[in-house]
Amino acid sequence: MRALKYISIALGIILLFYVAEQGKTEKFLGLHGQTMGTFYNIKIRTDKNINQPELKQKIEQELAQINQQMSVFIKDSEINKINALPPQNKISLSPEMGTVLRSAQKIYNQTQGAFDPTVEPLVELWGFGKERNKPIPSKEEIRQALAKVGLKYVKIKTDGTELVKQKQDLSLNLSAIAKGYGVDRLAQVLHQEGINNFIVEIGGEIKTSGTKTNTGEDWNIALDVPVSTEEIVLNLNGNAVATSGNYRNFYKNKGKIYGHTISPKNGYPAENPLISATVISPNCMEADAYATALMVMGWHEGKNFAQTQNLAIILLKQGEENKIRRYISPKAYQYIKGQPHD
Repeated sequence: MRALKYISIALGIILLFYVAEQGKTEKFLGLHGQTMGTFYNIKIRTDKNINQPELKQKIEQELAQINQQMSVFIKDSEINKINALPPQNKISLSPEMGTVLRSAQKIYNQTQGAFDPTVEPLVELWGFGKERNKPIPSKEEIRQALAKVGLKYVKIKTDGTELVKQKQDLSLNLSAIAKGYGVDRLAQVLHQEGINNFIVEIGGEIKTSGTKTNTGEDWNIALDVPVSTEEIVLNLNGNAVATSGNYRNFYKNKGKIYGHTISPKNGYPAENPLISATVISPNCMEADAYATALMVMGWHEGKNFAQTQNLAIILLKQGEENKIRRYISPKAYQYIKGQPHD
């Protein structure tokens, strides 16, 4: 469950509205709809007369193409054709799929497998996929599912044009990177239309561009902090932000809590006190994937990884007496609005 919400855009967004700012009325255009099993929201600051129906059509055409390429719920999608491919057979990749898979491969290697888009057999086994409320799997079932996991068995040509799977029953699911990629693609569409001041959001993954006001005020984005009345507010101008968290997608069995983040390394739900991981980056696709990897790594390993990779991250974990502890990496300080730093 993506845990981000933001100040300026509500889910029930009005298609055209105005915000008073420092005595001057700023004009905003809002677009929203459904995609990828969730919602997209776009807020544009503009003085131009934009053809709203035409722009929305271009946005939804872009989203339809992404879904056709990357959704496992579309029978003839590109990702399902890859998943149906027998081992050692080559398949040509679209430029878009090549971009996403090369990025996924890079982050898989950087995180030593903490981010792995082949983890779907384990997600299904634990009841966080299409089938819910499944019994706790046995060690043998986990072992069998783990045998079907490992992006290292997917070989992608250097230029991203071809793919070969080297293992039977290996399948890809890009849900932990595709929303971020979709956000980046919609931002490109807006830039191509000459629109430079906006927020794009899909399912909580966000990309900003330009400013909220013509006087240069940045976009303000608030992170949801569970079990707390505090907010962490980010000031963003041209950056993306993605959050992964367990505290809204879990179940209990015999008094034990199982979160939906499954470790591709041992096959079990990640057991650590981390509640959520937020990544700020110029690229929403990578922020999306890194946030998932950090949830697998946990508090200590995640902090070390962020320092090694010089990432802007915010980690939240459950402390004593239900108090929330925060870690803000050095690179993330510049984005925090009016907040004390731990």
